[in-house]
Amino acid sequence: PWRDDADRQAALDALDRDAHAPSTLHSMQAKLRTIGRALATWSLAPLPPSVFKVRALAASLKRGRYRSSASYIYLYKAECQRRGHSWHDVLQRTLRDAIRSCERGLGPPTRAKPLPFAQLGRLPGGHAPWIAGGPIGPRNAVVIGSWWMLREMELSTVRACHIELEGNWRQPGLVARLTLPTSKNDSAAFGATRSHRCHCRTRALAMCPAHALVDQILLLSCLLYTSPSPRDS
Repeated sequence: PWRDDADRQAALDALDRDAHAPSTLHSMQAKLRTIGRALATWSLAPLPPSVFKVRALAASLKRGRYRSSASYIYLYKAECQRRGHSWHDVLQRTLRDAIRSCERGLGPPTRAKPLPFAQLGRLPGGHAPWIAGGPIGPRNAVVIGSWWMLREMELSTVRACHIELEGNWRQPGLVARLTLPTSKNDSAAFGATRSHRCHCRTRALAMCPAHALVDQILLLSCLLYTSPSPRDS
């Protein structure tokens, strides 16, 4: 089934690429670069692992007061094992002691503030992207992403075909269903559907999740299907 060595390597690359969600992969790569830089300050290469390298990495993270030191150290362990290096009991004991030291005295984590759903409607309602390469209808994107609790990757892969509306969109009582095609917790891509009801009373509200979807569909329809062709201009 393999054409040549390049075909085999492409299959291995695809296997490695899909082991993690794209958003997770970018985060891992950033953390591995940080690990490499931290060890470089000790004139150490990351591989092969050693007790001193684990302690040096932990000391650097502790000096920088990283609240997520454990995730960096565990990632270092996982990367060493992926590269074929064993992780024996002495290294594991060093890892646990290092994490305990890094977390001592940090205090409670900073809690995320609740989303101000009632204030989402105050965002600018223009259709032009706020930044280069951003989505059209950016307020709709923020409202939809907030109500459906979407990560950036999930929001960027939503398409009009993933939306289902129940009821008259010109009247209150509308129900909007959104099927999420990409999810960090859905690596098999089965999809998950979540629904929200209309929050409007006498008029459409900009912060209403159902009507934000409707407005985005209408905007896409105007831009994609009613634009004049070159022959009509």
